[in-house]
Amino acid sequence: MLIPRQVDMILYLLNREDWCSGEELCGKFGLSKKTLQGEIHRVKEELRDGLDLEVTHRGYRIRRLTGLAKAEVLDHLTSYGENRSIEIRPASLLLYLLFLRQYITMRELAEAFYLSKSAIALEMNKVKRMIEEFEGLDLEISGVLGIRVVGSEKRKRVLCAQIGSRMVFRSMPLGNRLERQYETVLAAAQEILEHSLVGGPILISGGDFRRLERFVAATVLRSRLGFCREEDGTEPAEEDSITGKIARDVRETLGYAFTRGERRDIAEMIGESNLLSEPPAFDDPDLGRSMKEKLYAIDEEARRIMALPEDFRFSGREYILQYMEKMYLRSENGHFQLNNQEARITQEYPMEVHMANRMYPPLFHGQSAPEIFALALFLAANLRSYKNRLSVLLVSDENRGVTYQILRALRQSGPSEITDVALLPGYVYKTNREPYARYDVKLTTEYEIRLTEEGFFYTPPILSFDDIDQLGEHLRRCRDEKRAATRSRMEEKYPVAHIGDRKAAAVEALLGAETDGFQSCHLIRDRVLFVCRMGVGLEPKVERYELKQPLTYQRQKVRSVLYMQCREGDPELMDQFDYISHLLRSM
Repeated sequence: MLIPRQVDMILYLLNREDWCSGEELCGKFGLSKKTLQGEIHRVKEELRDGLDLEVTHRGYRIRRLTGLAKAEVLDHLTSYGENRSIEIRPASLLLYLLFLRQYITMRELAEAFYLSKSAIALEMNKVKRMIEEFEGLDLEISGVLGIRVVGSEKRKRVLCAQIGSRMVFRSMPLGNRLERQYETVLAAAQEILEHSLVGGPILISGGDFRRLERFVAATVLRSRLGFCREEDGTEPAEEDSITGKIARDVRETLGYAFTRGERRDIAEMIGESNLLSEPPAFDDPDLGRSMKEKLYAIDEEARRIMALPEDFRFSGREYILQYMEKMYLRSENGHFQLNNQEARITQEYPMEVHMANRMYPPLFHGQSAPEIFALALFLAANLRSYKNRLSVLLVSDENRGVTYQILRALRQSGPSEITDVALLPGYVYKTNREPYARYDVKLTTEYEIRLTEEGFFYTPPILSFDDIDQLGEHLRRCRDEKRAATRSRMEEKYPVAHIGDRKAAAVEALLGAETDGFQSCHLIRDRVLFVCRMGVGLEPKVERYELKQPLTYQRQKVRSVLYMQCREGDPELMDQFDYISHLLRSM
């Protein structure tokens, strides 16, 4: 049976459509050469019928994926759903607890999942972290009776929708009969929702659609098993035609009639996910105005801390306001989400994650990890052009019409934001070269300049589509070279201070130190913690702690800590965090 990493490798190679070196695959998936070879061997053995995977000195290439091999990959993707990064065992343990009526001891739980005493203790620590992230439910632990999940039935169904993929459900020891019932109800729910939503006035994301189908399936299955939703006496709002149609189809197809509260739950989930509602769609105008004020506050905070231009504003403001509206509705309805990509987002965007952790609580009055990381991704999308800025020098003796179409092609084909463009005739450049040495990209339409001057890239005066593609490739190379040079400069300027054999208490004292600035902490992967402190008067530095004794953070053992200290408004702030991102990906 394939594991998620192996499926990711197959998809990556399929997407390449060409040779991929072993070095590239090792870097992409964080594997040693020996481990990669073992994984490739297991993939070929598992998918021997239908997978044509070539392995030569050039690297790896998939020429064809057909028949049973393609079916198995598709079954894997369907079974895991969109939460392919979720850990199956702790998720299946938590889902199993949700389907129990009474306490269960750790010994009984270990026997049910065929785990040792130490292994079940380790997995239950992960379950506790998942419960802590999900408001409204608690893990009740009794030394005499055992453990169980306590909370409202509505919250339990919402959690089932978050983690209850087919693969997680199949991993629970509840018996084949219940598994088949869930598969049947889930398939019916998918068909009913597709029939009800497609072509109508509602559009929800693929992830929200899968959560909704699992919520409908959990509602039907748990009600049939006797887990009844508490009716709170709230008068139901006027029901929309979509919810009514879903309820009728469920009754006709599955023979189950939703209660008033269950209808309201489904209507809430659809309403908070609908992408076609025009923002701001708040019933209360003051609330809509408040959301806009919060967005302007985020603009101002980002501009101040990161020394951005005065005219910086979030682009796609309507989309962001719409998301903030949905976030507010989820909070009001108690539909908090679990986040399964925190480590990856932190590795790629440590600056944005730190900023979001700083901005979110005072603006939205609370902590919600999924919403904080969503805000981090909005920040990342808007700051990408500032991170990849390129200055361009074009030396050309052609007329304005020719140079104009070259400059337009530059802005349209490049991977970066072109922030500074100098257009010079050849005689001006040759008279005084020194002021123009600072430019990241040097282009010319003159063969003489290309042959006599260092670092120039020749571009034809009249560009074909192939010429534009080549120009884009050159800009990408220039961007990568600039980033590598900046990274090397940061490494020399802020070398990592390796502090080994530290006791956990010493690092705990560092984390809890009362110093200037705001501090955020993030688990990157097993045993690695990233800590960032940013303040007005702090001196930039980077330290890596290797702990002699593990530090416990969020119920997880940590043996490596990467500590970063930086100053607000530092012109090099983005370069420093790009360097940190590189370090986090390599740890």
